[in-house]
Amino acid sequence: MKVLKDIWKEKIARKRVSGTKIKAFVVFTTFVLCCCTAYYFRKMLYVETFHTHLFYVPIVLAAVWWRWRGVSVAGASTAFLLGFHFVYRFASGAFLLDISRSLLFLTVAAVTALLSERLEALNKRLEELAEERGAKLDALYDVSKRVVNDASLNETLDAILDTVCKTMNIKYASIRLLDKQRNELVTVAVRGFGKEYWELRDRIKPGEFGFDQRDKTALDGRVHYTRDLRTRNFPEEVREQIIDKYGLKSYLTVPIKMQGEVIGVLSIATTEYKEFGEFELRLLSALADLAAYAITKTTLLEELTEVKMSYQELFESAAEPIIVLDKAGRILEVNKRALELSGYSKEDLLGKSILDFILEEDREKALEVFLKAIRGEDITSLLRFKGRDRALIMEATASCVRRPSRLRHDDSEAVVVIAKDVTEKKALEEELKKAYESLKRAYARERELEALKSNLITVAMHEIATPLTIIKGNVELLLNGSLGAVNAEQEGRLLSIERALRRLSRLVNDLRTVAMIRDEGLRLDIKECDVRTLVTDAVEAVRPMLKQGQQLEVTTPEIRLRCDAEKVVHALYCLLENAVKFTDEEGSIKVTVEDKEDNIEFCVADTGVGIPKDELPKIFEAFYEAGSRDVNGYLKHRQGIGVGLFVVRSVIEAHGGRVWAESEVGRGSRFFFTLPRVQEAQQTTSKPRGGM
Repeated sequence: MKVLKDIWKEKIARKRVSGTKIKAFVVFTTFVLCCCTAYYFRKMLYVETFHTHLFYVPIVLAAVWWRWRGVSVAGASTAFLLGFHFVYRFASGAFLLDISRSLLFLTVAAVTALLSERLEALNKRLEELAEERGAKLDALYDVSKRVVNDASLNETLDAILDTVCKTMNIKYASIRLLDKQRNELVTVAVRGFGKEYWELRDRIKPGEFGFDQRDKTALDGRVHYTRDLRTRNFPEEVREQIIDKYGLKSYLTVPIKMQGEVIGVLSIATTEYKEFGEFELRLLSALADLAAYAITKTTLLEELTEVKMSYQELFESAAEPIIVLDKAGRILEVNKRALELSGYSKEDLLGKSILDFILEEDREKALEVFLKAIRGEDITSLLRFKGRDRALIMEATASCVRRPSRLRHDDSEAVVVIAKDVTEKKALEEELKKAYESLKRAYARERELEALKSNLITVAMHEIATPLTIIKGNVELLLNGSLGAVNAEQEGRLLSIERALRRLSRLVNDLRTVAMIRDEGLRLDIKECDVRTLVTDAVEAVRPMLKQGQQLEVTTPEIRLRCDAEKVVHALYCLLENAVKFTDEEGSIKVTVEDKEDNIEFCVADTGVGIPKDELPKIFEAFYEAGSRDVNGYLKHRQGIGVGLFVVRSVIEAHGGRVWAESEVGRGSRFFFTLPRVQEAQQTTSKPRGGM
């Protein structure tokens, strides 16, 4: 800006030199014409009037352009007029008239020179004032550049105070910012004062010392001027160590505003009583605005830096890979997780096309995803990426975002790709798919086996039941002598056959029960029963099966219950039969019943061989016989085909109850089941929960 000003001054100087020559030529030419005209009128036409008025033109021009030097043109005009009288000896009256005209010439030249001189002084003062204001504006421009540049806030505020002191020709100035939380003005920059100022005026409450706030600060948003500081009621130490010590007289405060809100004050103090003009006040207001801009800029930069750091931290610590692309598909940024998964470094990726890192067969799909994202669509697709050491299957979600840019409008949009590594997931899905197909085939095979089993049960029931009935009838006829007498040996053999027939009949009945439960479910005949009667019936039915030395203990309170008595007795019989079967001589069996508010709990406990814990979840399945391994001599107790506990579960669940078992190998077992106290219907039909 200073160079431009110097060039402008040089151009003005050249114009002045050329203008002076033109002015001299104009004055000389005009004066010669006036002389010629006067000579012509006087000598040739003998006219003594009107011709002298033309001389005022060169006289006035000379006086305006050259001030008092213009009087010489008036003197030359006087000499020319009076010279006529000495040469041509005109009448005395005309001579006196020309003398008066000559005096008038000199007077006009003097007055014009005086006015021109004063006008020139005024112009010079105006130029000095303009130059002074230009210098102040230059200083304002310089500090504005400092504010715009990346200077710190303290450096910027110090530069503003330097400019204030320079442009206002003062020594003392300060800037204070408002601390809203503590309602205090905090001094942040000072010029001219020593350390005692910081000690006494570091923090000031706007309403302290008991005088009006407007006389002290500009917090009301207006400029305030105190002509004489001695009229204000300052504390004694402030008056002595600051006002008197530095000889301060006047005080001016200008508000610093940010978006219409006062955030601080710019204060100046003078050592003489000074009045501030409008230009100076406007200049101070402009400097206060610059301070506000610097504070706003610093605040925004701090917030922006904080946001940027938070964003960068979130970006880098994201659990999923994130890739930022420009509109051409080039990689602008990648986070830490993306580098870890791909095995590349940032230098390997930045500036490269994303298509270079996608398997060739997926590039067309990747390009389609990218173009849709550019059009504003949020799209998710599975893409296979090329890692450094392995291929990656990624579930990539692409979306377009705007990136603020002051320089490159083309880069104002970017595509953010958030990927999810599903490589292991896809491999697991493939394994699960294979496992599912295998299970599906196994299930189909199991269904086939179940169908074969069901057919086998049906065939066995029909094919065995008929001959069994015939054999049983003939054995009974032989035993009662209807077909003739039998000896003792024959009777013993027939009794053995009868016992085997009874066992075989039980197996057939068990098969029939399983088939019925499977096909039709259980039909319950719900009636009110006595619990003690149910237990007694089951115990009496199993008592003939007790081994020598076995003890059977029963504890049953008097409880009324609604249930299908026949089926509950059969369930108890099955549990007691198993207890007798798997308990050795001298063992004990105990039956207990407890009232559990809404349910009645039955328990059949024995001191038998027990059941392995890993088999407990399976013992209530049809045709499952615990003790497939000969644990603690378990195999020697096995009898039947494993449907008794299945029937127990079916009966109890049909009543809405629950059945379970607790056991320890070598120490016995406890079988529990519960029956609800109240049944909703007289007759119900229920199928088993599990399969056979």
